[in-house]
Amino acid sequence: MTKRCTFAALSGAALLAAVMSAAAAPEVARLDGSVPLYLAQAKTNPDDAFAKAMQLLRRPDGATPSVADVDRAGHMLMEAGPDAFEKAMHLLSRPNVTSTEIATAKAQMTKGGPDASTQAMNLLRKSFGY
Repeated sequence: MTKRCTFAALSGAALLAAVMSAAAAPEVARLDGSVPLYLAQAKTNPDDAFAKAMQLLRRPDGATPSVADVDRAGHMLMEAGPDAFEKAMHLLSRPNVTSTEIATAKAQMTKGGPDASTQAMNLLRKSFGY
């Protein structure tokens, strides 16, 4: 019984440490080794994810969003789903992205798989010149 209690206490302490470190640094994982996934993104519903992504991409001062903001918004759009991604891309109406590219990325996202997210993220980055 003592070993079991000690293990539970250590497990609880490890969990608490992980939560505390996540609170201090909201980045919890990198999907492909270069793009961070943020803890706050994991807690949103699709509509909130879409709205927050659009806030990051359409800055009130009219400035171009940073690479980090585009990546965060991309992850939020991935959570929101293929329809939200397509809607965002059409609302942004970036000159260097065609409707065909958007439709292809949406179709890939609908099918799923690791390439789908990569293709969509690359298209979003390309739309801002990154």
